[in-house]
Amino acid sequence: MRRLCSTLVLLIAAVAALGFYQGWFQVSATENSVTGRVDVNLHIDKHKIKYDARKAREMAGNLRGDFEKWLDEPDATPTDADR
Repeated sequence: MRRLCSTLVLLIAAVAALGFYQGWFQVSATENSVTGRVDVNLHIDKHKIKYDARKAREMAGNLRGDFEKWLDEPDATPTDADR
């Protein structure tokens, strides 16, 4: 159970780090000088997340197609009959 929890925390941290790196999440803070309160806001760009997910799916599909073409190509190494 401990291993599962630590893996889950690590996965959440990785997604958060990727999100901040890709610009999906932004944190901002504003201070009200009268009251002395600090408001911290988390902004989530859902459109950018959807766009990046679509782009990643397209790239994965292209990579899969290239890999399948590579598998279908005849082997360039000579066989015993060719020697």
